[in-house]
Amino acid sequence: MTPQTLANLIALGEGQHLEFKQALPDDLGRELCAMANGSGGQVLIGVADDGTFHPVVNANRVVSQVQDHARNCDPPIAITVEVVGGVIVIGIESSRDKPHSTKGVFYLREGANCQKMNRNQLRDFFFNEGLIYFDSAINPEFRLERDLSDAAWSSFTRLARIPAGLDRNDTLRNLKLTTEAGMTNAGALVFGRPATHFLVSAKVFCVVFQGTEKVTILDQKLYESDMASNVESVMVYLKAHLNTRYEIGGGPRKEILELPEVALREAVVNALVHRDYRSPANVQVHIFQNRVEISTNWFSVTFFRTGEESTQESSQESSQEISEVDKKILQLLEGRPKLTAALLAVELGLTDRAIKKHFAVLQAKGKLKRIGSTKAGHWEVTP
Repeated sequence: MTPQTLANLIALGEGQHLEFKQALPDDLGRELCAMANGSGGQVLIGVADDGTFHPVVNANRVVSQVQDHARNCDPPIAITVEVVGGVIVIGIESSRDKPHSTKGVFYLREGANCQKMNRNQLRDFFFNEGLIYFDSAINPEFRLERDLSDAAWSSFTRLARIPAGLDRNDTLRNLKLTTEAGMTNAGALVFGRPATHFLVSAKVFCVVFQGTEKVTILDQKLYESDMASNVESVMVYLKAHLNTRYEIGGGPRKEILELPEVALREAVVNALVHRDYRSPANVQVHIFQNRVEISTNWFSVTFFRTGEESTQESSQESSQEISEVDKKILQLLEGRPKLTAALLAVELGLTDRAIKKHFAVLQAKGKLKRIGSTKAGHWEVTP
């Protein structure tokens, strides 16, 4: 570095990557760690805060002390040191061995200041640097024999085509979902009974709004089971509140959701899989008259509903044919005619209000009849 280059550097003033020190400070390790933990920078010893020169006396001795400070950091920090016109110029690269600490404390550079990292900052630093992956971290609350959902495990092995008879514990270890220390966060999300017992943010909140603004709520549902169950529950909810059209041709009748089901499912899966579970925010699914929004703390996608007939009513109202949800209701009521709206809501993952809307539509279409009183009567499914 030439004297002119140094002068130009000083003219920029202190900032994120440049620190002035009039003399060698006792806590130089803080500045070295902060820059190595960040994107690097330079420390100039022999320059006051106002940019005036104060040439270092006995520069060789000071250079040796600077190198001692760098070696005493944990882990040691690689630096470059040169003397230019009585000013000691210390160069620090963004380290590949971060995080660095001095005297057991971690620091970050924030603007022109060196800041001690608090607990949350340190946690975020480790995650952001890829030093800790949330999904592979051990969940301290999960106990395998007590908390693993048999239903979630059976569904997983079926969908993943895992051969029957394989030892469950060996399979979990081979999939890196468990270690000797316990179940990982990823395992808790997939197999937790329910996952929200171990990760409170593992919820999906579905809401149907009237019109196009978040003002009047027509229906809402909170899902907090294991991840796969949440995906399926949200898809059932979407199908129940979006329109369906029917194509009748030479072959079997086709039911076509107004929005691409594959794209909706992919958006729901992405929102659940790729979100930051350290944040308390839930995955949100909002249905409006003109659009569907699926969002989380990092991800957001909007599907615009087409056609003038789009409403918040269930899909069966747009056709004389009945939807898959209606079929499920009729099938359940054929076998158990005294089922209430509340019990059906639990089985189908809908709200009581949504089930009653389905009842009304099915009755209007002559598919369902109520026999007797509300309390003592039963349902009769008609052909």
